[in-house]
Amino acid sequence: MNKLRKIITVVSFVAIISILGLAEILLPDGEISYSERRPLAQFPEITASSVFSAKYSETLEEYLLDQFPLRDSFRTLNAALRLGLFAQKDVDGIYLADGSLSKFEKTLNSSHVAYCADFFEKLAAKYFSGANLFVAIPPDKNAVLAEPNGYPSIDYDELERIMVENSPSMTYIDLFGLLGVDDYYSTDSHWRQEDLQPVLDALSAALGTEFDPVSEYTEHEMYPFNGVYAGQSALPVEPDTLVYLTNEVTDAATVHDAESSSQMPVYTTDKFGGTDGYDLFLGGSKAFLTIDNPLAENDRELVIFRDSFGSSLAPLLISGYQRVTVIDLRYINSAAIPQFMDTSEQANANRDVLFMLSSSLLNGTVVFR
Repeated sequence: MNKLRKIITVVSFVAIISILGLAEILLPDGEISYSERRPLAQFPEITASSVFSAKYSETLEEYLLDQFPLRDSFRTLNAALRLGLFAQKDVDGIYLADGSLSKFEKTLNSSHVAYCADFFEKLAAKYFSGANLFVAIPPDKNAVLAEPNGYPSIDYDELERIMVENSPSMTYIDLFGLLGVDDYYSTDSHWRQEDLQPVLDALSAALGTEFDPVSEYTEHEMYPFNGVYAGQSALPVEPDTLVYLTNEVTDAATVHDAESSSQMPVYTTDKFGGTDGYDLFLGGSKAFLTIDNPLAENDRELVIFRDSFGSSLAPLLISGYQRVTVIDLRYINSAAIPQFMDTSEQANANRDVLFMLSSSLLNGTVVFR
C-alpha cells in the first residue's frame, strides 16, 4: 500500500509538472499583467553572445516566471496562505485592516519633505509673483488606518510642521482629520471623489471661492475597480465600485492636453478598462492640462500642482474658476512652465496657486526639475 501511494504521488507530481510545462510552451505569451499594472517579460532574443552570458539566463528566468501558467492564481494562493495559515501581518508591506488594503510606511523622510517645500517656494517666487499662494497635503490612507490597527505609521504632525515651516510664503490648508477609511477605495490608495465634500469645504474657506456641492452632481458607477493594492498583494478581495461625478459644468468644460496639443474630456471613461481604472479621472498621468469653464461666474484662474490625488479632486474645482490649470511636476520640467502659460505679475494678480501633493509622495524620493 505504501509503495502504491509513493507511485501515485510521483506520477501525480510528474503529471502536474508536465502539464504546466506543456501549457507554458503552447499558450500564447501575455503582454501585460493587469493585476500588477506592468508589462510582462517576453522571450529573450537568442544571440551567440547572449546565450553564454549570465544576463541571458537571468532574462530567461524572468520570462519563465512572468509567463508561468495560472501565475495570478498561484500569487493569490501564496498571499492568502501567508496572511491566513502563517498569520503574517502583511504581504510585502501591504496589510488588510477594517476591510481595506494599504501599504504601510515606517519612516518619515524629513529631508525630502523639506526639499519639496523648498522647491515649491523657489518655483512660486520665480513664476507666480503676485499670486495668492496655498499649500495642502492630501493624507494617504495610512493616516487613518495604520496606527489604530497597530501598523507602522509616519509622524504626520511632523510632516505638516516641516511643510509649513519651509513654505512661509504660502497659506497652509489643513486636510488631515477630514476623511475616514471608508472615504478611500478599499483596494486602492486613493480617496473617493464622491466623499470629498469636507475637502471642498476646507479649500473653499481658504481660497474664498464657492464650489458646487457634491450633492448637486450626478453619480456614475464603474465596476469592477481593482486598485493598486489588490494587484500588488494578490489577496482575494472584493473589487471596488469607482464613482465619478458630473454636472453641467464638467459637461461644458474643455480640457486641453499640452503634451499632445489635443482636447480631451474631463473623464476618459475608455481608460477604465486599462491597467489602472483610476486613469478615468483627467486621463491619468498628464504633465500639463488646462481646463476652461464657459459657465464660470468669475474670471479667476486656479493653478494646481498635484499628483494622482488631484486627478479626482480637480473636476470638482472647475465650478469655482474660469480656468483651472493642472500641473504634475513628476512629468514636466518646471523651466517649461512659461511655454504653456503667462507667468507675468499682471496674469498672476488674478490667480490662486495651490501646491497639493499627497503625504505619500512628499515622503518619497522623487526629484523635481
